[in-house]
Amino acid sequence: MKTLIIMRHAKSDWSYEVDDIDRPLNDFGTDSALKKGIEFKKVKLMPDLIMSSPANRAYSTAQLFAKNLGYSQKIDICNEFYNGTENGIIARIAKTSDEIKTLMIVGHNPTWENLTYLLCNEKIFISFQTACIAVLISEINTWKEVKQNIFKIEYLFNRIE
Repeated sequence: MKTLIIMRHAKSDWSYEVDDIDRPLNDFGTDSALKKGIEFKKVKLMPDLIMSSPANRAYSTAQLFAKNLGYSQKIDICNEFYNGTENGIIARIAKTSDEIKTLMIVGHNPTWENLTYLLCNEKIFISFQTACIAVLISEINTWKEVKQNIFKIEYLFNRIE
């Protein structure tokens, strides 16, 4: 069995005049990412690996979430997660080592919403607000088997107000 945790980055700060990839989190986003780590502990599910978009807001979300979750391993940067396509993300997930049972990916909309819809056998569209987390499970034994319609939604964490 494989578990895929999909998280959208927390709320970013549009007041800075920086390139999109460099946009930071705002105070609410920072707080949300930290709170999500604490909230997620209740599920008692620790990722074996966290992969993040290289965008500042996504990587910062991953770091803050991981800190409060108690995840102390390296967070991998995946360039494919920034402006990538759903099929490109699926192809990247398929390259994950099979030693990894629980994989967490942190990135952006609309790709994350569409990816979740494609991967799940329940055809329910989930609106990924900032810092939204969907936990998907599948009976597959290897990440190479990742394809459309093979996961089911186990948990959904929406934004903390």
